[in-house]
Amino acid sequence: MATEIIARGILVREDYILLCQNKREGYWYLPGGHVEKEESAAEALAREIKEETGADAAVGAFAGAYENAFIQKKKKVFEINLFFSAKATLPEEPVSKESHIHFEWKHIDELPLITLKPNGLQKHLPAWIESKIPFFESSL
Repeated sequence: MATEIIARGILVREDYILLCQNKREGYWYLPGGHVEKEESAAEALAREIKEETGADAAVGAFAGAYENAFIQKKKKVFEINLFFSAKATLPEEPVSKESHIHFEWKHIDELPLITLKPNGLQKHLPAWIESKIPFFESSL
């Protein structure tokens, strides 16, 4: 099985961060998705934000990486999440172009109160927003 590479964006507006919710499972994650063949992580992130919200995104600096493994449909999945700062012109209540997800601006103080994937990301986001120092985490 191959390791999946995921590009995710950290979109911040004042003390709020844009999160995406899986409607069926209820957990939250940063916007983005899989890096396709012959595509850079930054290109993938801009494409995914456009597909999911309809907005053009400007992908900024590398923010961090998170190596993760989990069980999905009785199979172990390995992924490497690459995080970037990003900007997009989005309304206060962004509308998803995909029926299985929902977007919401969450206050930074709310992060410890929600299920944010990958696990452990809650501790890195506020520190990154404050300092812009890249982070690395591994659940392995």
